[in-house]
Amino acid sequence: MEIDRLNLDSPALERMRQAGVKLVVPLVSQGELVGLLNLGPRLSEQDYSADDRALLNNLAAQATPAVRVAQLVRQQQVEAQERERMDQEMQVARLIQRTLLPRQLPELPGWRVAVRYQPARAVGGIFTIFTSGRMVGWCWRSEM
Repeated sequence: MEIDRLNLDSPALERMRQAGVKLVVPLVSQGELVGLLNLGPRLSEQDYSADDRALLNNLAAQATPAVRVAQLVRQQQVEAQERERMDQEMQVARLIQRTLLPRQLPELPGWRVAVRYQPARAVGGIFTIFTSGRMVGWCWRSEM
């Protein structure tokens, strides 16, 4: 589509005109605009012909899948970086939780104290059981 023939009040269109764009060819994948081919004036200063437009449309049809694949690859990279960041944060959380565990169990006369630390998935709380004969007490503390 020729920019000069568009009669729209658009900041984006005005910036394209200021940049010297004369012809825009949309890159459409499965009904979604994934990019634009922006072309300035021809070196011969002639208008773009019907043959030029047909060639550019063929070029757009071939370039669109490559652009879409590049966008998907970039999206996967961003998601992988986010997963890696989350994994690092969970490692830090596990380390913090482990350092909060007591190094020694308290000695309480008449009580046997046992502690087991096993996070449910990645991090968790602390569950402690105290027993004295038949009496059982418990304590739950969540750091989440």
